[in-house]
Amino acid sequence: MMFLAPTMLWGLFAAVIPIIIHLYSLRQTKEMDFSSLRFIRELEYETIRRLKIRQWLLVILRMLIIICLIMMLSRPVIKGFIPSWITSEKESRVVIFLDNSASMTMKVDGTSLLKTAKSLVLDIADIYDESTSFYCYQTNPLKQIYKGNPRDQSLETSLEKVNYHSSEDHLFLKVDSVLYSQDAFEPNKECFIISDFSKQIYRDMKDYSPISNFLSDTEETGWRFYLIGQKELSNNLSLRGINILSQIRLPNSLLKIETEVKNDGTKDKRNIPVELYINNDRLGQVVASFNKFQSKEFVYQAYPGLSGNIQGHLEIPEDDFVLDNYLSFDFTVPEQINCTVIGSSSEEIFLLETALSAIDNQSGFLNIDVKIDTEPNRLLLDYTDVLILYNPGALQPSVIEDIQMFLNDGGGVIWFTGNRAISHKDNFAIDALRLPRVKEIKALSGEAFYSVSVAQDDHPILYDLKLRHIDNELPQIYKYIDIIPPKKYIPVLKMNNGDPFLLEFHSMGGTFFYFTSLMNLNWNDFPVKGLAVSLLHRVLLYLATDENNLKPVLAGEVKTIDIQDNELNSEWVVRTPSGMDFQLVPDYHTKQLKISHTEELGSYSILKNLTPYTSFSTRLSEFEYPSQRLEKDEVLNTFSHNRVRWIPPQNDLKNHLKSVRYGSSLWRGFLICAILFFLIETILGISKSKH
Repeated sequence: MMFLAPTMLWGLFAAVIPIIIHLYSLRQTKEMDFSSLRFIRELEYETIRRLKIRQWLLVILRMLIIICLIMMLSRPVIKGFIPSWITSEKESRVVIFLDNSASMTMKVDGTSLLKTAKSLVLDIADIYDESTSFYCYQTNPLKQIYKGNPRDQSLETSLEKVNYHSSEDHLFLKVDSVLYSQDAFEPNKECFIISDFSKQIYRDMKDYSPISNFLSDTEETGWRFYLIGQKELSNNLSLRGINILSQIRLPNSLLKIETEVKNDGTKDKRNIPVELYINNDRLGQVVASFNKFQSKEFVYQAYPGLSGNIQGHLEIPEDDFVLDNYLSFDFTVPEQINCTVIGSSSEEIFLLETALSAIDNQSGFLNIDVKIDTEPNRLLLDYTDVLILYNPGALQPSVIEDIQMFLNDGGGVIWFTGNRAISHKDNFAIDALRLPRVKEIKALSGEAFYSVSVAQDDHPILYDLKLRHIDNELPQIYKYIDIIPPKKYIPVLKMNNGDPFLLEFHSMGGTFFYFTSLMNLNWNDFPVKGLAVSLLHRVLLYLATDENNLKPVLAGEVKTIDIQDNELNSEWVVRTPSGMDFQLVPDYHTKQLKISHTEELGSYSILKNLTPYTSFSTRLSEFEYPSQRLEKDEVLNTFSHNRVRWIPPQNDLKNHLKSVRYGSSLWRGFLICAILFFLIETILGISKSKH
């Protein structure tokens, strides 16, 4: 506590006046005529003692009245956040950070947090005079929106232009970058941060440690911080994610889509519809109830009904935070698969060709290009979706280079390894393409065979495979190549001795499906099994689906779209979720389209020569969900010094800030105490007079 008029404290010596008067009055005696002393004797000892105690109580009360009045006149205050030696706002620099990230669109009492935050900026500006150095920044993207007089009308105009942005805020990183660049010479430097303080702060501190100077306990910066929090969320359901379970997608095949819905608010929600749309047609709906903080998962089943690039979304009713009520997704159903088959002779690949022909059945779904060459020099794979290599021998360096480029573009390879691998097991293609290492041929004599079983039931090419008894359709193996699998691989089918028959692994950006036995009746009975055609069909679909272009990105991130050489000179356009079109210029070096304006949430369409080419969706960062907030103590603990104050959400921010900055005045409290003591003294004094 400190005093604005300390000289008045000399008046405390006046508190001894009631004692002096009381002691002086005891020395004064009055002579009174009594007719008899019997009335004096009637006074008991205890009665006289109570009278003396009451007299001293009156003296003490009168002293307290004088003390309280003197304390009131000395203008006592609780010490404020601003040093007492700073006497003018001319010596202050104020920097305000306005969080305009997606989470600030949440509504409380019908008003968004961002709109409320703008009004708080104006309240802060009102407590400073015109000579204060005043700055205001928005966080997403980081931008100075105002500099100048805090009382100028242009501040309100600048705030009106601030809109929300869906990208991650990285709040403290941006505060640090601005304050570090501020050339502040004023002795008083104050920073106001108006935000809902997401948990991304913790990740930033971990990834960018040390995150900043202002968090550390150093006096060099001199900044004082006011953290202004926001009100809590009460009414919100959020779509937390979507996963297309069906990796094999056909127009007439059942598509399985999984999603999670969570109640982030403090209210129970009843009879909420969760709707699935594909190409704006509603294909599914679930009605469910959610208790507070409860999450539920749902799986939809629907038929796409068409091929090509398909856009869909999930939707729930609007609530206090609308950005998590709509979640878009994109997938493709291939119209045609271009398949290149490399074999050494027509007789050797006859059974493979037969299986591929059964898949196509003259429908044009498969475009098969068969090349018979024992040692090809080049492979032209520009228009190939899936490359099938059947029992290849030594590959020329130029062929290996072509396969590497094919894999780098996300291509898929089906590899049938056979006896030629043994004669060329030192071939450097194994290292160049990161293939399994070949050991030896293992063969059984007579009627002996190795049985095959499913290694992973949930693998995409086996999941929901429509075979009545899959065990009866699995092949018997008479001969196979014993290999050393790569470090990271996925077994799909395995033999009863533990060796793989079919495995999946990734190499150089592409995907391999590797068979350790040929489609040959001398090696196995796989060609005559019903599984052969359906399994090859699913592998082709799995490899031909280009998921890279369809992958969603976080809002605000750069999205890259891979294109072919012959497509570089095409006319490219991106169409935003709101329907706006922007021209795109390809990067001729990387053969990619780079889309930087991804601020909107939803599905973006890529048009090639005004026809649909591909699409992708943007996602809200996990830290922008309103439930991902830090509590007051968690935020304050990120600072290792005491130059920070937490300002809870309230209506009268202006007066509260004045009290925090300059301290709270206590004179009213002393005045009230003086009045109370006076009333008590009056009551006791009246009782004394009667006695």
